[in-house]
Amino acid sequence: MSIDVLNGSTLKGGNGNLLSVSGGATATMNVDNSRNLAGNVIADATSTVRLNLQNNAELTGQLQNVSTMSVGNASNWNMTGDSQVGALNMAGGTVTMGAANEFYQLNLQTLSGNGTFVMGTDFDQGKTDFINVTGEATGNHSLALAASGSELVKTQVVHTGGGDAAFSLEGGPVDMGAYAYNLKQEGNDWFLDTQTRVVSRSARVVTALFNTPVTIMTAEEGSLRARMGELRYSPHSTGLWIRGFGSKYDVSQSSGTGYSQNLKGFSIGADMPLGDSQWKVGVFGGHSNSDVNPARGAAGTVKSYFLGTYATWMDEESGFYFDAVAKANRFQNEAKATLSDNTSTKGGYNNVGGGVSAEFGRHIKLGDSSFIEPYGRLSTIVVQGGTYSLKNGLQVEGERTRSRTAEAGATVGHEFQLDDGTLIKPYLRAAVVHEFANNNKVLVNNQTFNNDLSGSRAKYGAGVAVSFTQDLQAHIDVETSTSDKIKQKAAVNVGLRYAF
Repeated sequence: MSIDVLNGSTLKGGNGNLLSVSGGATATMNVDNSRNLAGNVIADATSTVRLNLQNNAELTGQLQNVSTMSVGNASNWNMTGDSQVGALNMAGGTVTMGAANEFYQLNLQTLSGNGTFVMGTDFDQGKTDFINVTGEATGNHSLALAASGSELVKTQVVHTGGGDAAFSLEGGPVDMGAYAYNLKQEGNDWFLDTQTRVVSRSARVVTALFNTPVTIMTAEEGSLRARMGELRYSPHSTGLWIRGFGSKYDVSQSSGTGYSQNLKGFSIGADMPLGDSQWKVGVFGGHSNSDVNPARGAAGTVKSYFLGTYATWMDEESGFYFDAVAKANRFQNEAKATLSDNTSTKGGYNNVGGGVSAEFGRHIKLGDSSFIEPYGRLSTIVVQGGTYSLKNGLQVEGERTRSRTAEAGATVGHEFQLDDGTLIKPYLRAAVVHEFANNNKVLVNNQTFNNDLSGSRAKYGAGVAVSFTQDLQAHIDVETSTSDKIKQKAAVNVGLRYAF
């Protein structure tokens, strides 16, 4: 008996069975260009059933004692229970082993051809789909395993009785909690390899987010510290100012959690002299937005809101100066990741941070118009940790993030006086920065990652300050720095101040 289901036909088993063969009968079902077939195909031990899906065909049901089956190109078999097939030939098609929360075993005598098996996993319950080939397996087959936020235990996904079949993971290593795993063959068995692993996409973004507040706060404060052409041109005036800034960082971590960060923001502030003294005090606030881009399909955003105060002292006669800054931040953090199975997950949290810094230097004149300005600076930052989870169940716990840096450098420049009274001061800067903090831990499903940016880096900058009048000044400043762990590829700061 031959049954042909062709050209968009629909077929549904009234009692749950699409085809039932018994009593030593033989039946062949050919499904061609028809996707709405629902029901089981069942044969008793004395009967023979041959099933062929081809040309965009689809069958949803359980197969019991089917002798041979071919799944052709663009065709799909959706399993609804444990199934048994004698000889399965994958001719470019797909076998979907149940829904995401269903776990089935496919028992085969032989496997051949080339195709894809869509398989689910749930390591919280210790469940996974499983392919069991008692005889020979040949061909090349892809396993599309579902990603998970749970941690992997050693898991077997395929067993064969022999043959030269090759199995691989579709899309590369599959995300399982904090890490992503590939397949490993051990004899005739195939396991997810717990020995060779890379950091998962979701772990990359959540660890990066706990590290970015340090670079955010540093960049925000750097816009304030670029005060050449403002306070020094009018030390005894009250002033209002506004600045825009942007930075791009590349961070490399030995744990495999590196990322790039693009930051942009603005700040506004006001300052005034303290009586007739050489001190000036001010307040400022602003906002920045950072896009965090770890490799392999993950992304994060950090919105920062900040308020602070600062004081500066300048001795016009000796050229010595002193700056102090105190600043508080509130961060809104969001993590998103497209996982290895093309599903997505996300999560977020809010936290706060604070930092203080102090800088001491001297403005030394070289002739009538040139100068050199050596300086030293100390800074410390502390950012609140946090505990949260992503929608795929990944658990994240970050300790307090700390930064303790020391910086030493010098600025050299020259003043040009134009005929209309405009004063232009270009300058160059070079410095060495050392980060002392080396133990900022993040736990991802109790797996420990360390955001370590410790070490020294060289920093270079250039800029120009312009005094249009005694009351109106502007500046632009660019900067770059590099080390083996963090590179500030570019930082730009533009400011305008009006004094009255």
